[in-house]
Amino acid sequence: MENKRVKSIDLIHSIILDKDSSTQIEEEIHKIFHSDLKKYSQKIRSIIFNLKSSSRFREDILTKKIPIEDVPNMSPAEIDSTLWDPIFKKTIRIREMNAIINKLAA
Repeated sequence: MENKRVKSIDLIHSIILDKDSSTQIEEEIHKIFHSDLKKYSQKIRSIIFNLKSSSRFREDILTKKIPIEDVPNMSPAEIDSTLWDPIFKKTIRIREMNAIINKLAA
């Protein structure tokens, strides 16, 4: 597990270029998911993906707008609503259309 932790810190650091923040992010994730390697790995991958794809997320972490201790518990929608809002809206529209179709069919 120690090698995985070091690799995770290095990957996060390669994106945000702040060793202290990278280490803190990994430590917070490890605190929550240390007993489940699969969940730990999934959360690390998710955070790395979102750090790469969202400059706002990176900036919010580095400027402490998002406290690092909150990062492991953030949902994808909290991390980057611009990415997820269209998906959620589409899902809602589909459900609404299906409800109308079901009413008409009844």
